[in-house]
Amino acid sequence: MKNVRRTSTSSPVIHNGYRLVGVYCYDIPLTQPLQLAHGRLQQRQGLLLKFADQSGFYHWGEAAPLPGFSRETLTDAIDALWSWLDRQLSFEQLPPSIQFAIDMATSVVTERLAKTAEVSTQSVPLAAQLVTANETPQQLAPLAKLKIGSANVDADINRFNQLQRQFPATRWRLDCNQQCSLQQAEQFCHNVDLSVIDFIEEPCSHLDETVALAAQGVPVALDETIQSNQVELAMFSGLRALVCKPTLVGALTRCQQWQQFCQQHELAFIVSACFESNLTNDYLARLAKLWAPEQIPGLDTLKALGADLIHPRSADPSLPLLSEAELDLVWKLPS
Repeated sequence: MKNVRRTSTSSPVIHNGYRLVGVYCYDIPLTQPLQLAHGRLQQRQGLLLKFADQSGFYHWGEAAPLPGFSRETLTDAIDALWSWLDRQLSFEQLPPSIQFAIDMATSVVTERLAKTAEVSTQSVPLAAQLVTANETPQQLAPLAKLKIGSANVDADINRFNQLQRQFPATRWRLDCNQQCSLQQAEQFCHNVDLSVIDFIEEPCSHLDETVALAAQGVPVALDETIQSNQVELAMFSGLRALVCKPTLVGALTRCQQWQQFCQQHELAFIVSACFESNLTNDYLARLAKLWAPEQIPGLDTLKALGADLIHPRSADPSLPLLSEAELDLVWKLPS
């Protein structure tokens, strides 16, 4: 990122007793270009916020808007952060990715996680394996996730049926990203084996169409719907899960409201990643262990990133590690 360096504010920024001491930009290459529903991603960019607690220990938060999915761009997030530093915006007015980054470093939930046994992505069993577009896997985990919702419904049907025949022991989570009409979703569901599908995330462009599809016996999950600040969700027949991506939802208090909704209605609460760095992936693994220990989280996106930040993702790292000194410092608390 260029031209984002910022001079220090006149006084320290303190949130929940934590003092912001630095802001960094990162740019991580992907292991290969990633075709998402809304475009092609070549690299992952984001911000790291470094906070210090009262004991002098440092805590990291990550803001990484996902292009095509986040309401804000990375530039929007940076501009909002500067306004927050200048006390022109409150925490509640910040975009979701910045809210999550601040909470990741400073919230009461984070303090609870710090007191629990260490959990990393590697120790979360059976993370749903992501099958990307045009990928031909040689083997699959017991649970896999597949993107559907292309313009060619027949192609989606054929691809899923081929994978299901190739891996008959695998269960599936399908993600449509609201790309289908009700008629297209019905066509897909009438031509596949629904018994091997845990749920289809956001199958239709409008919630009322998704509700109508679920009423026909199709198990569905909501993702994009719960990212809206205005949504007042009511339970409906066929709803099986809420998929919560904190980078897109925002404050952890909002995420926890959806977790409590799932508890109330006996739904699966799925903590899911947005191709953030290893720092956030490990954090989400611990969050999933705290909030939904019986559920399999969606944390298989880390394999797409070609480098780690600050801490290696395993004891035997095989990827480049970008230390704090190698990141682009864009703001620092004056000494």
